[in-house]
Amino acid sequence: DRRAELKFIPDYEIEAAVYQARDLANQHTSGLWSAEEHMQSAAEAEANGDAAGAMRFTGAAVNVTDAPDLWVEYARRLLLAADRDQNQARTYRERALNAAINAYLRAGTKPLRHNALLVMGTAYEALDRGRDTVQALRLAQAQQPRDDTAALLDAAAAKYGFRVLEH
Repeated sequence: DRRAELKFIPDYEIEAAVYQARDLANQHTSGLWSAEEHMQSAAEAEANGDAAGAMRFTGAAVNVTDAPDLWVEYARRLLLAADRDQNQARTYRERALNAAINAYLRAGTKPLRHNALLVMGTAYEALDRGRDTVQALRLAQAQQPRDDTAALLDAAAAKYGFRVLEH
């Protein structure tokens, strides 16, 4: 059902998200720790300016639960890590997009789907895909109208949307 709502996302990107979910245990080791313990470590790492560490701990927590809210947080922290590491920026942004797709596909509630779409829109913009940014934000606003999202959508549409400048 969720896939049908993401009409603007090509199949190859859905396949990349599925691959990410299947391969996540090879990217992040969870060990014997709980998701809560991993998320606590992630929060501490982020507070200490260690974006990559925060991302890795969050990925380990996702391995434990596969929870959509943790997928959203994983995507957000991947984008944060991309901003801090220019050598890995493109890779982290693509992984963030995949994580946001995974979050959306798993999300049961509209607020959670909305949050996944906001991070997805941010990832698309970071990947210089403005049209997809607008589509993600439009779907977020359709899922759950919010003033902050409306402002983001207006800004994105002004930057990337179709405009008639002269007739």
